[in-house]
Amino acid sequence: GVVAKLAGSATVTGVTNYAELSIPESEFKVKACMGGIAGIHQGSGTISQCTNAGSIDFMAATGSNGINVIGGIVSKTDAAATIENCTNSGAITNKNAGVLYIGGIIGNTHSSTDKTYTVNLTSNTNAGNIDVQAVGTEESAAGGICGLVSGATLTTCTNTGVISVTTGS
Repeated sequence: GVVAKLAGSATVTGVTNYAELSIPESEFKVKACMGGIAGIHQGSGTISQCTNAGSIDFMAATGSNGINVIGGIVSKTDAAATIENCTNSGAITNKNAGVLYIGGIIGNTHSSTDKTYTVNLTSNTNAGNIDVQAVGTEESAAGGICGLVSGATLTTCTNTGVISVTTGS
């Protein structure tokens, strides 16, 4: 995406990504966090009025380890953050053999037991289609706004994208 990692109180406002993000199966090694605007959000900052129009194509190798997180705007948050008035129209395509969380706006808002925080998602829209091919027996979750939600508040968010999940080998 535009930024690999946001930390502290960093703010990103009015940024648009048109670039395609892609990790082909032959290049994938361990785990990935991919977002159209930011890879990882580790701080109390804000992502506001941003748009991802680029497609995200993630093909993990069979037997890959780790948790893979993909979001149209940001892959995951590791602290209290605000994501507001953002839009994803880029398609997200995935084939994965590991644990996977995909969201049209954010893949994972996880708040672990040792870190309690709230992620605020306000007035965000996903119009991008999400196509997940879950391979094997690992956990997978896909949602128009969020893949995995824990410690988050969603207010007036909209999904119009088609979500398709298939399983098998």
